[in-house]
Amino acid sequence: MKQYLPTPAAAGADGSFPATGLAAGQSAPCVLLPGDPHRSKIISDLFRDAEFTAHRGTYATYTGHTPGGAPIGVTSSGMGCSCVATAMEELKAAGAETVIRVGTCGGVQPWMQPGRLVIASGCVRGEGASYEIVPPEFPAVADPLVVAALMQAAQEAGEDALVGLYRSHDSFYMESKAAHPGLRERMQKWSDTNVLVVENESGMLFTYGHLLGLRTGTICVALGSMFADSTQEAPEVYGAYADPEFLANRVKAASRVAIRAAEKVGEYREYVTYTGTMFGKPLSVMSCGFGCMPMAIAVEELHHLGVEEIIKIACCPALQPETAVGALLVASGAVRGEGATREYIDISYPAAPDMTLLAKLLKRGAEYGIFRSHDCLTLETPRTEFGRERLARWQALGAAAVDGETSALYVVSSILKVRAASLALVTENYATGARLEAPAEERLFRLAAEALLCR
Repeated sequence: MKQYLPTPAAAGADGSFPATGLAAGQSAPCVLLPGDPHRSKIISDLFRDAEFTAHRGTYATYTGHTPGGAPIGVTSSGMGCSCVATAMEELKAAGAETVIRVGTCGGVQPWMQPGRLVIASGCVRGEGASYEIVPPEFPAVADPLVVAALMQAAQEAGEDALVGLYRSHDSFYMESKAAHPGLRERMQKWSDTNVLVVENESGMLFTYGHLLGLRTGTICVALGSMFADSTQEAPEVYGAYADPEFLANRVKAASRVAIRAAEKVGEYREYVTYTGTMFGKPLSVMSCGFGCMPMAIAVEELHHLGVEEIIKIACCPALQPETAVGALLVASGAVRGEGATREYIDISYPAAPDMTLLAKLLKRGAEYGIFRSHDCLTLETPRTEFGRERLARWQALGAAAVDGETSALYVVSSILKVRAASLALVTENYATGARLEAPAEERLFRLAAEALLCR
């Protein structure tokens, strides 16, 4: 990532940085950031080949590998944004690229259950540290790739994690349950504006991380709601505190999700290209990440390099009950539900494929239908009532599948006079609940290659 501020950390005579004791090159690419030094050791026990690295003051660092073999570290930061700022400066100088905070938080919403995992999408900046580096209107937002990795890792772990806004602030007890009078009045506007939880670090983590060129994210365990039922046995205590073993296990669960997310972030490269031959003819394969923005960039740059034909291949969910999982589905058009193509041309411009490529794919056994492309795929899944309502509209209109890129592929390719088609393997049917047990991506690739290379 691009760095917008120089890293201020300077090493001492022994080559180590003064606060953390780390030296240049000593940090893993991805570092988990709990507050408590004791928690650093607990998290490191979840690593493979964990080793003690350094400990100065509140900053305890261990390094090792994830279960999948990726290098990873954990550094405790202490409490508050000032400590986090120092940790980030020295971790960046020591070689970190991604920092994921793992900790606990208090629920702002009255329905927040003790032990629920909450992933931050952004943060209300209620602390003072970030105002020293950016103006008040500057957003504190988590890195989208880290958020996506945390969401995917949580889903893999069977966790029903929430994703939404945090609030960070400096005076711990001023926004802690039953510590001071007037808490409800102080917090009501955040509850009303859908802030999920409150903690003390993420506001600075996100803003300063952006400026330092660090990918950042946060996953915390909710202690419960600060506005829980006053008839409970100990209303002044968060529910999770009533069972220390439960809380410790939930923090470990959050840590495992963060460790898996670290693997995913490390694996993620938006644009990876391989070239070779197939059927005796040259062929290139390029990954383009997720969403219409990276797709538009890929089409623009491929056009500049002289590419004339593109077939997007991916997996996607079907919307119509008659579509079998395992079917190969080519988009005969796309609903332009994303924002990227609207910067190119009016919304009335159709997202349509090259008909020659479409005919070749159909000739080789693909089915066809209209795809719904949009930016927030998590908003249109059958796993929530809101998602089901959104999907019902497109199902009623006959849309065949949902994805995040086809409309950009079609619109930008058409404008640039590049022939394009979008081919998908149906791995799930939202209408029937059926899932493909053993996806066969090779069949998807071969069909696309044949359409491009065989006349």
